[in-house]
Parts: sequence; structure tokens; C-alpha cells
Amino acid sequence: MTQVERWLLLVDDDPDIDIVVTRALRFAEIDARVRVARSGTAARDLLAGSAPRLILLDLRLPGESGLELLAGLRQTKGLAQTPIVLLTGNEDPDLARLATAMGATEVAAKPIDYDTFIRTLSQILTRHLK
Repeated sequence: MTQVERWLLLVDDDPDIDIVVTRALRFAEIDARVRVARSGTAARDLLAGSAPRLILLDLRLPGESGLELLAGLRQTKGLAQTPIVLLTGNEDPDLARLATAMGATEVAAKPIDYDTFIRTLSQILTRHLK
């Protein structure tokens, strides 16, 4: 029997978020590979071969927005049920409602406090990967 690779896709143009996600995985004791895309185009390229267990998607990306990419991913065969967490520094509740209506599984704020962000991501990763 073939073992399915446990991986998640991080779509964010900020390399510092890579470190936070890696630490959150360790904090939550989750063994999953992180593949990183810096744009929507790069994300689609990575998703061409297989579906991740989870997608962490930044709202602000170069080119198309995270919401535009979210809408496209929800229309993609094999990704309709994949959990997608939208990451944003925008605390507007209307944005969170819109993202959820468009298919985001959760919306996570990028707080200034690093430790809080790691705990928040750890909780999300535990819910969707364990």
C-alpha cells in the first residue's frame, strides 16, 4: 500500500511566514512537509500534481489577490474539499465573512504578537492535519 505524503501548501510572498508556519507545526507536533508558493501562479503549478492536506493562503499576493485565488481553487477538481485558511493582517469582520462565503475554511489574523500567531496556527493545523 502506498503512503500518501502529508504536505501543506503555504501561499505567501513573505518569507518570514515560512518560519512561523514551520514553528507552528513543531509546536503542534505535526509531521507535514511545507511547500511554498510566492504567488497564485506558483501555487497552481504546485497543485498540478497532487492536493495538499491544507492550504494556508495570504490575502495580499503579488498579481491576483488571495480571494481571487481562493475562488479559483474552490472551482478546481480535487481541491473543493481541501481546507483553505486565509491569512490576513486585516481585521475587518466583513472581509472574514466574505472569505468564508467564498469557501475559506477559516480566517486567521496575522497579529503583531509572534507567539500568539504561532499558537493560532498550531491550533488550526491540529484541527486540519491530525
